[in-house]
Amino acid sequence: MKRILLLGALTLVGCLPWQSDGELQQAAPNAPQTLWVGTTRLQAVEGEVGNGFAEVKLLSDGMMHLTLRANLVPVEEGYYEVWVGEGTSAKSIGRLDALRSDGTHSLSYVEKASVLRAPPSSQKIFVTWEKEDDDPRPNERILEGTFMIVE
Repeated sequence: MKRILLLGALTLVGCLPWQSDGELQQAAPNAPQTLWVGTTRLQAVEGEVGNGFAEVKLLSDGMMHLTLRANLVPVEEGYYEVWVGEGTSAKSIGRLDALRSDGTHSLSYVEKASVLRAPPSSQKIFVTWEKEDDDPRPNERILEGTFMIVE
């Protein structure tokens, strides 16, 4: 059995646990099952620069796992923030961490599923540039995407 390693432009999707004979190890029998997976490509809004990818999974234990990678212009002031939803119902799920000085950013977010209770078909996700202030509303949109169910 040949093993192939694919390196994506935006993400490196982890390593699988291999046994010595080259067969994939089985997951623990009591491990939560994936109920659905949604993905989206993040595209720059008009007049902005950047791109990215986001994936969200809902597991049978009720936990939601969201990961995001983005290529953005490094900022000297303020920060990038990730939001799920639309309009006044949009919820911030955190700041993007700068991985490298070249503008690669990431976010890993895990919570008991409250942001996305149902499969995220047509659920919006977006990245904003934010000032260091006490305003809880989203500011200027930089990237946006719409989740689609893939599994």
